[in-house]
Amino acid sequence: MVNGEFKTVFVDAMVPLTHSRTVHNELWLPVLEKAWLKLCAGDSEVAAAESIEAVVRTITGSPLSVAEHAENDDQQIEQILTSELNSGKNLVFGYNRQDGKVVLHNKVFSHNGEVVVKVTDVWGTLDWQGEWGPNSSKWTGDLLALFENDQNPANLYFSLADYCTLFGQTISAKGAADLNLQEESQQLKLSH
Repeated sequence: MVNGEFKTVFVDAMVPLTHSRTVHNELWLPVLEKAWLKLCAGDSEVAAAESIEAVVRTITGSPLSVAEHAENDDQQIEQILTSELNSGKNLVFGYNRQDGKVVLHNKVFSHNGEVVVKVTDVWGTLDWQGEWGPNSSKWTGDLLALFENDQNPANLYFSLADYCTLFGQTISAKGAADLNLQEESQQLKLSH
């Protein structure tokens, strides 16, 4: 989808991998990246210069809201995340300008007065070992039982403070949750 319109972009199946793991062995995101580069007429400098906001807006065709974490306190970010996710209509991302890391938000919940942010690491490149990481002592018996069906290794959990420190922006694509980008990108026609 480009500017809200379906567009067929033909790309080959050659994907250089620099990381040893992918999310559930899915390659839809690198293929989507190749299609984005092709849309930018093969100019990697143009593609790289595009802000994450421009990329999300182009792919979803949705209006965006951007919250800079440096300009908002943690409580304001919690309210923004909760509001955007509870609408059920928005795709919400966390973005770190310094290293280009992007995460897709799934949920915000509170446990014993602490706000926890659940995200999906769409590239499968984050190795989070901090609070709420996979080996954290915060995962007590009741929480383990509650999240026992969450077997996706790409799902990560952060305290709100850690999320706000690691990701400088929260970006919401209004109404874009109705789009299933993963499903659409799997329909990309690959040519050899």
